[in-house]
Amino acid sequence: MASELRVDRIIPTTGVPTGGGGGIIQVVPFFSTSETNVTTTSETNIEASKVSITTIGTNSLILYYASFSTESDVSTDSNGFLSLKYSQDNWSSSTHVYTDKRLNTTQTQDSQGSALHTVTMYHKSTWAAATTVSYGISFQKSSSNSIYFNQQSLAGQPSGTSNMAMGWIMEVSG
Repeated sequence: MASELRVDRIIPTTGVPTGGGGGIIQVVPFFSTSETNVTTTSETNIEASKVSITTIGTNSLILYYASFSTESDVSTDSNGFLSLKYSQDNWSSSTHVYTDKRLNTTQTQDSQGSALHTVTMYHKSTWAAATTVSYGISFQKSSSNSIYFNQQSLAGQPSGTSNMAMGWIMEVSG
């Protein structure tokens, strides 16, 4: 006779796994309909990509995943550069996780419609347990034309719907 074991979660008897156990400590999902219109070549934080987490472990690995759309007003393809940032003061100031690295993305021409972007990044944190940190994506582009993140009310958009960004942030024991 076959048996099934169903549980909501498994918690180590001595707390959060350590020593490279790699156990998932927590996952915080997010959904956002916030819009950000980038009209300059300066770096801009993308509102719909922001999510906060209060750490449970110490020195955890933070995994960040987001999916969002852009609509551009460019007449030729152009480059965009994405970066993972964090803030401990509600975005009064923020820090790049990687000061010397960016993800490159192409901004499609306006005539080609919108583009979907998916970002997965990680951060080996030095946070103590119970530290609240916000993570999000910043964007910088090579052209001065408008790039709109999460633009609403696009032509042909189903009535009564909102475009959204979604993702999650995961804390994993280091």
